[in-house]
Amino acid sequence: MSDWLVLVLAMLGACAVVVVITLVRHKRAPEDEDPNETPDVIEYMTMWIGVVYAIVLGLAIAGVWEARSAAQDHVQAEAQALHEISERVRVYP
Repeated sequence: MSDWLVLVLAMLGACAVVVVITLVRHKRAPEDEDPNETPDVIEYMTMWIGVVYAIVLGLAIAGVWEARSAAQDHVQAEAQALHEISERVRVYP
């Protein structure tokens, strides 16, 4: 399977889990619960999820960039080899 397809499926799965947990939590929440009384732990956890996501995204971008650079090097080497062959062939009648 393509790396991009796996990444998209993983992201969709993670989003689905978050949506399901949020919906279940809202359904089970008592009527008298005040969301303003929640501790700052939720904000702290949200911040860390964002940080981890940013790190993973950065590593994914670095991996793709490295693969692109390697592919570009291979294309450059092939183009150089093809140019050498064409220059050598010009000598022959």
